[in-house]
Amino acid sequence: MIINKLPYQKNLKVNGLIITKLKLNNFRNLLPSEIEPDGKVNVIYGENANGKTNLLEGIWLFSGAKSFRGAKDSELLQFSKENALLYAEFEGDGAQKNASIQIQTRRSAKLFDKKLQSPYLLAQYFHITVFSPQDLSLISGAPEVRRRFLDLCIGSIMPQYVGFLKEYNRAITQRGAVIKQIRENKGDKNLLEPFEITAAKWAQKIIRCRYRYVEKLNTYAAKLYSGISSKKETLFVKYDCPFSPEVTEQEIKEAFVQSRDADIKAGTTTIGPKRDDLYITVDNRLAKSYASQGQKRSAAICLKLSEAKIMEEKWNDPPVILLDDVFSELDVSRQTFILNNLYDWQVFITCCDPANITNLCGGKVFKVQKGKICIST
Repeated sequence: MIINKLPYQKNLKVNGLIITKLKLNNFRNLLPSEIEPDGKVNVIYGENANGKTNLLEGIWLFSGAKSFRGAKDSELLQFSKENALLYAEFEGDGAQKNASIQIQTRRSAKLFDKKLQSPYLLAQYFHITVFSPQDLSLISGAPEVRRRFLDLCIGSIMPQYVGFLKEYNRAITQRGAVIKQIRENKGDKNLLEPFEITAAKWAQKIIRCRYRYVEKLNTYAAKLYSGISSKKETLFVKYDCPFSPEVTEQEIKEAFVQSRDADIKAGTTTIGPKRDDLYITVDNRLAKSYASQGQKRSAAICLKLSEAKIMEEKWNDPPVILLDDVFSELDVSRQTFILNNLYDWQVFITCCDPANITNLCGGKVFKVQKGKICIST
């Protein structure tokens, strides 16, 4: 089914990444396929276990990352097949390009038929954001889920941040080893100081990065949530940290010193970036505890789309958006907003019920049935 374009789409061109052709062979349960996606909205529908998410997973692999479903490379092969091939033609920086991924026990990748040293190098050409049902844990899950989301988001636009985390974790691990010695009466509290000085240095950098990122995240997420809820509800996201954005290394170091007795009793470091969280509210009530399932899904979607907005701002390159099973628990007005208001990006959306896309005003619709992908007419 090719839907008539919306009026605002006629002369609108996304300047960033656009996938113009996709081929898949021996990938998951999908039959050999070739599709030409729309430059804006692409809806993939079909019953469960027919291959819709597999198609999004194939697109995601061009980001250079591993499967967003946590699958090993070898698990991506079709049953009884020894290799799989993914091929994409895409527009980027005003030029036509192509890339391919071959999967055996591991992945390898090519750009313009030239083999790359690592498939991870595709990341500089394919900026992609994915929402999957697992992302509901951003609202309902434990604090470490939200910290991981935050760290991955910041690391994707600021590679040095990954180094900050590495150095901080090393110092905290060393501090923890000394705490263990003290608990066994084999060490002295003064041995903690050099590791606390180092941990404070990197903790300050991490905290400041997180504050800046969450400020932007909240700005975009609040606006998106206002749209998805037809301006009836509000979303607020705050970095939940006992230290202020202006905290100094010395202040953090002193906090480590003050927490020594408690940490020795607990057997671990009880303060610092590894204990922080995201505070998320809908209509001024804690989303984790009080939001409905539809509100939680809406909030999680807005967080992921805000991640895409910040990525676009950083790289001046609109990413491709993958939305898996996004319509569950959403009312018609929220579904319609998602279908027709993400026109800044190329979007791929999966759903089970074709009735979900009745209000789609532009793009292409593909049906997946028993691994076969075809354009819906």
